[in-house]
Amino acid sequence: DDISSEYDLIEEVLRLNGFNKIPDIDFVNLNLEEKDIYTKNYLKTIDIKIYLSGRGFNEILTQTIQGSANYEIFGDKLIHIKNPQSSELNIVRSNLDVGLLKVIRNNVNHIGKDISLKLFETGKVFKNVDGKYIENIELALAMYGFDDKKGHKNDRNKFSIFDLKGEIELLLAKMNIENIKLFYYNDLSYSNNFIELSILTEIKKGITEKIGKIYKVKTNLLEKYDIEDDVYVASLNLDKLLEISKPNLRYKEFSKFPSVKRDLAVLINKSIKFEEIYKLLNNKTAKNLSKAELFDTYEDEKIGNDKKSLTFSLEFISDEKTLSDDEVNTQMKNLIEKLEKETGAVLRK
Repeated sequence: DDISSEYDLIEEVLRLNGFNKIPDIDFVNLNLEEKDIYTKNYLKTIDIKIYLSGRGFNEILTQTIQGSANYEIFGDKLIHIKNPQSSELNIVRSNLDVGLLKVIRNNVNHIGKDISLKLFETGKVFKNVDGKYIENIELALAMYGFDDKKGHKNDRNKFSIFDLKGEIELLLAKMNIENIKLFYYNDLSYSNNFIELSILTEIKKGITEKIGKIYKVKTNLLEKYDIEDDVYVASLNLDKLLEISKPNLRYKEFSKFPSVKRDLAVLINKSIKFEEIYKLLNNKTAKNLSKAELFDTYEDEKIGNDKKSLTFSLEFISDEKTLSDDEVNTQMKNLIEKLEKETGAVLRK
């Protein structure tokens, strides 16, 4: 009566014959060559996680199985599970963005609105493309709330899309990735259910191959998660990034001499893209300009409906000596003249 399965029968045979008659196995030979988790991409991913942690981001881990209600707004063709436990666990996720929004909501509910959140996650996503199931590893980042760094008025500034864009550019530089272009959209027709109109940057290799996007989450989606303040998200195809990254990095010794910092505020037409200004600042127009960062933008009727103000923090440094004020002033003058000639920018006084 105790035998109800084949396992019970095997147990009885072993008991009657004696367990001591089972031959010993000296060793188990496992071939890990094909399945070694410490692959190059695995190690590169660990490096990325360490780097982002050093930049102040916190890693999150969310479930692969999710509820379809949270993903339908993204417009993806979802992959449903045949025998789901519930409607809240009935698909495999098509992006990592939803998980970031959930974690932001939970932190706001438990800690409050006056917080600084920089989050990231790496993981598999599953997409239904023309009836074919495609599995990718993605990297998603989100920024919400206040920047812990003090602003020029010694106050706390809220994160903007430029903060996240800067982090992505630094990450791409860290991975030694070249030929990546950022495409900006200011077209109302590009707005959709989850991307705020005109606040979108697509990251592409060449012209056509899309690597990812940086965007401001639309208000109606934030309301679903009871989030009142702006959220900025970057979603990247990590498989493609790792494929085109280059390991051969060259390091340059830091200058032993102090740097000189100056602010530069200019008025330009709204039709002029930020990347045009940024390229001019970084093409050695000023010999000793080592860093140019945008830290303020301003638009108002007082400066003209077709104008915008950009304020940059510039840092000058030499590997050979301490720069004098006259040397920096001369380089600033050349820089301003170049901006005026190439973009029509006017110095704000």
